Amino acid sequence: MKLFYIGCCIGSVLTVIARYLPLNQEARPSCSDDRTSHPAQASFFSLIPLCYRDVSCQKNGYFVHGLSALIYGCVFVFSLQQETLMLKCLLLCWLTMAFLLSMTDLFYFIVEPKLLYPFGFLLWLLHFYFQSPFYWQTGVFMLFCLFIVTFFFQSYLGLGDVLLLLIWGPWLSLYELFLLLAIASCLALVFFCLYFLVNKKQLGYLPFVPFLSLGLWYLLT
Repeated sequence: MKLFYIGCCIGSVLTVIARYLPLNQEARPSCSDDRTSHPAQASFFSLIPLCYRDVSCQKNGYFVHGLSALIYGCVFVFSLQQETLMLKCLLLCWLTMAFLLSMTDLFYFIVEPKLLYPFGFLLWLLHFYFQSPFYWQTGVFMLFCLFIVTFFFQSYLGLGDVLLLLIWGPWLSLYELFLLLAIASCLALVFFCLYFLVNKKQLGYLPFVPFLSLGLWYLLT
């Protein structure tokens, strides 16, 4: 239970980072809507109290922040309960990366580069250190997909999603990659249909990273 509490605390801080880090967003020190008030540039230590003031100003702020902390608490416990040090390190890095990028995609519809590249580098470093199997065929396939999306389909599929898969892909077999995409696409389609049935209107944009993260969770478990 202690691990879960620690994970929830870490998840709360990670939610703060995901909330304020993208696009160098300026965080205001109060709930005021006064646009003339002097903004405080967010730093790592100032983010925590600012975030709690911010979520208290929003209708569902406490619910979203609390739910994300609980989710990461489960991720933290699951990762650290693995049998070997290799699995603990890899799962914690991989799922933390997926959690953070899912949050930024939900908040701002972006795959934040300031999180994507450092965590991607750390993930690759850990995989090489623990001598994980490297699937170059998957890497070549994702490079081809990146080329196609960049020049032909960038308005239909987010470039950030492809970059994320390019980082994850070489550590998954082609079968695992296709299974990941199938799971993520099916979940996204179900969510899209449910949203339409409930709200009687189409969803303008659907963040895809959370569904990729759910597919990754399935593969890793």
